[in-house]
Amino acid sequence: MEFDKVKPLAVMTERRVPWALCGVISASASRAVPAIGLAVWTLALAGCSPPTEVVDLQDVPPITQYSMARVPVLPPGLPPLGEVGTIGPIEGFGCGRTREDANREAVRQLQMKALQWQATAVTNVLMDPTTSLACTQAYSVIARGIAVAPD
Repeated sequence: MEFDKVKPLAVMTERRVPWALCGVISASASRAVPAIGLAVWTLALAGCSPPTEVVDLQDVPPITQYSMARVPVLPPGLPPLGEVGTIGPIEGFGCGRTREDANREAVRQLQMKALQWQATAVTNVLMDPTTSLACTQAYSVIARGIAVAPD
């Protein structure tokens, strides 16, 4: 391994070191014996992906963003309006510079996925802090809930 590629890791903030290590591990594994390198690469990069599927929201049309924002995300104990049936469990992953930013992104992921599933609400939502190498920000959160729709 070349030391000049590792030096920038020492000057990075502690929160960014794990993300940078994903690239170092990948580069190191590619130079190793092919069979061992593939195993190391697979295991190392598994930690570099988000814990759940993430929808890219940057290119979402404004009308979809408007519809997405109208999907209620309810904490435990707050029932949805009307008679609903369960579609299934749903998860959203969020990253942010603050806890609030990470929570907001996780909720937006829940709303987008619920919209894709044609759900009218997400109930029993719990926010859990997580440590994911996929997050280059200070905080990462995974939101878990139940997608519901009218019977």
